[in-house]
Amino acid sequence: DELDHSGAPGVTERPPAGEERQESEPRAIEDVPLFEQTLLETPAGDDSGEPVEFLQGTFRIVGQIHNLYILLEFDDGLLIVDQHAAHERILYERLKRELEEGAVAVQELLQPIILNLSVDDAARIMEMRDGLHELGYDIESFGGNDIAVSAIPEILGRRATESEMMSFIDRSVEIGAALARETFMDEFVKLTACHSAIRAGQKLSMEDIRSLIQDLKSIEKKYNCCHGRPSMLKIYKRDLDRRFGRLGSEALARFRARHGLSS
Repeated sequence: DELDHSGAPGVTERPPAGEERQESEPRAIEDVPLFEQTLLETPAGDDSGEPVEFLQGTFRIVGQIHNLYILLEFDDGLLIVDQHAAHERILYERLKRELEEGAVAVQELLQPIILNLSVDDAARIMEMRDGLHELGYDIESFGGNDIAVSAIPEILGRRATESEMMSFIDRSVEIGAALARETFMDEFVKLTACHSAIRAGQKLSMEDIRSLIQDLKSIEKKYNCCHGRPSMLKIYKRDLDRRFGRLGSEALARFRARHGLSS
């Protein structure tokens, strides 16, 4: 798929340009560390400045790699998107906005999920119940050390299994024990986004990929997940050309200077 994002909000699909194929004798593959230098100048965890918009212009969705990454082809190179990190950032920004507006979308469960906790963990969760309720979690005591989860944030969707909720509760207890309320609310948003996001190893359809990239384009802070891990990496065509001996050293130096890349 080739998408034109140069201006209009709509998506225009164009057939991929034809390529001439030339057969040649197989050659030994040189084992060269392509990523010996940083090719994308957006430091992990830095949300203050994003100097280059890497999702502008026309690009072609090449596909999914190892059910982990999405590969996009641009005129000046390739963009590799980490599907989990990117989706986590999208959901974090969405849930944070809903929380600020007091309008978190909630999904009522047909049957409550009953979880058996330790005495201390059950007490801690009940102390944090109001904060979790603001995020869309409806949690009640169910007798003894059991709790009942009867509603969840809508973005969790099919992730609302007993094992998933137990994992969430365990991590919530750790967060609540270590942080003040104003801090742990943001950590709960991050935790919910992480548990709700597309997983590493999850196979995506082309429609899933289109939707993810469109959502990613719509947010400002897109280059890191909410925990600071990179969500995308850019490989410039010129660096590939250099590796394959298609680019002279002077031209490469000019290119790196123009893009502010280290030599």
